[in-house]
Amino acid sequence: MRVLLIGSGGREHALAWKIAASPLLTKLYAAPGNPGIGREAELVRLDIADHAAVVRFCREKEIDLVVVGPEGPLVAGIADDLRAQGIRVFGPSKAAARLEGSKGFTKDLCARYGIPTAAYGRFGDLASARAYVEKMGAPIVIKADGLAAGKGVTVAMTLDEALPTMRGMAETGAPFSGVLFAGLMITDKGPKLIEYNTRFGDPECQVLMMRLKDDLLVLLNAAADGQLAHTS
Repeated sequence: MRVLLIGSGGREHALAWKIAASPLLTKLYAAPGNPGIGREAELVRLDIADHAAVVRFCREKEIDLVVVGPEGPLVAGIADDLRAQGIRVFGPSKAAARLEGSKGFTKDLCARYGIPTAAYGRFGDLASARAYVEKMGAPIVIKADGLAAGKGVTVAMTLDEALPTMRGMAETGAPFSGVLFAGLMITDKGPKLIEYNTRFGDPECQVLMMRLKDDLLVLLNAAADGQLAHTS
C-alpha cells in the first residue's frame, strides 16, 4: 500500500513509525513531516491547506490511503475533498470534526442527548454574554468556539477579568470515521465531558503506538472502509 501521512508533530512521528512497520506498506510519504518522520517516510513539500494540491499528489503517486494527523486539516474539510475525488482517507468529515472544531456545537449536542457536561451559555454578542456572566458569577471559564491551539480558554476569577475577555472576543470577531476520544472529569456524580478530540491525541498517540501490538495499517484501512467492527 502507498500511504500519505499528513502532519509534522510527535504524534505523526509515532504514526509514521508504526505504519512503516506494516507488511502491507510499500511506500510512505509525509507532508510536511519532520526530520524524525524522515527516517520512516519520504518527506514531500506539499501545502496541506491546498486541498487541490493534495488531491493532485495523491493521484500522481497513486496513494491508497491518506492518514490525517492534526485537527486543523480535518476541521478545514480535507477528508471531504479527498473522498469526493475517490481517495480513501482515515479521518472524520468536516461536519463530524465539529465535535472538536466547535465547542458550542459539542455543548449543544451534549444538551440534546443528555451527555453530562458543565453548565454553559453560547453567545454571538457581547451584551448577552455579559448578562450571562453577571448572572452566573465568578470564577467562570470563557472559551472561544473554534480551534485555538489550546490557547482559547480564559479562567476568570472575577467579573472584572471576564468582561474584557468577552469584549476582545467580540471585537476579533455526520457519520464519524476516524479517532474520537473524550476529555473527562471524574466527579462524585460520575464522569462529565470536558471536550472531544477528533484525532489521535498528542502525546497520547506516542504512548499508544509503542504499546500497540497489532498492525496499525490494517486497522486504519478497516476504519476508512467502515469495516472496523469486522476486523480482529
